[in-house]
Amino acid sequence: MALIAESALLDEIDRVAAAAAVRAVHLDPLAVPARKVWAAAGAVVLDSAAAQLCAAAGLPRRPALYVGSLGEPDVTALQAALAIGAHDVLVLPDQADELVRRLSEIGDGARETQGGATAAVLGGRGGAGASLFSAALAYQLEEPLLMDLDPWSGGIDLLVGAEQVAGLRWPELTVQGGRLNWAVVRAALPHPPRHRRAVRGEVGS
Repeated sequence: MALIAESALLDEIDRVAAAAAVRAVHLDPLAVPARKVWAAAGAVVLDSAAAQLCAAAGLPRRPALYVGSLGEPDVTALQAALAIGAHDVLVLPDQADELVRRLSEIGDGARETQGGATAAVLGGRGGAGASLFSAALAYQLEEPLLMDLDPWSGGIDLLVGAEQVAGLRWPELTVQGGRLNWAVVRAALPHPPRHRRAVRGEVGS
């Protein structure tokens, strides 16, 4: 949610929102937003005048609240940010990358599925069937992510017949810095075909 009067600053906010893959909702910067709208927004970006207006209206403090400024903020902007309880005053476009990172994190959190479960399967010894059981369990789920964390194993690819399936493996997932978008990583992982009946037959035998 953005309350920005200055068109140049609003353009910067729109560019940041596009880079973060979130939708920017523009509200009238001369009107105080309803408290429900204020509380429900994933993030709020204000200019100095809107920050003063919202502070004077007594809107409550909230997380992910930022004041944007073109160039170094003046005393008025800093005072307005303090009054409204802003998390930070960001100078655009110099700190656009920082705002992209913060909005991306909020957007990723909003897109996450509810209550993803994690199950760890450990074998008491080699050949106990832990890998087979893990694969069978994964095939019963709608959107599983199956990982083999044993550095001495042959790899889960062989077990599920995915050694020829395109996608990233552990050696290609080394990250030197920055952040990863989970949706992008998931799309890049191997997606082997689903053979529910075959796996169920193996488990039942």
